[in-house]
Amino acid sequence: MPWVALARAVPVRHLPATMSLTLTLFLLAVAVAVTVFAGWRGAQLPNVVKGPRMVPWRFVMLLGGVLVFLLLVHLAALAKGG
Repeated sequence: MPWVALARAVPVRHLPATMSLTLTLFLLAVAVAVTVFAGWRGAQLPNVVKGPRMVPWRFVMLLGGVLVFLLLVHLAALAKGG
């Protein structure tokens, strides 16, 4: 039966997790610092004399928060033993 050959299981070949606990904690600290700094800069009142802001600090804060969340999930996976 030729359709049985299509249902054959293939071995999963993915890259192993090579990010260590030290690197994860370092990146987490950097991401938290960037998020806090961007939140502080985004909360400042705009200065009309200087012109518009060239860096979207609130968006940078949002991206930093997403990175913090992803690193926390990775940290939990490392703590679980995976």
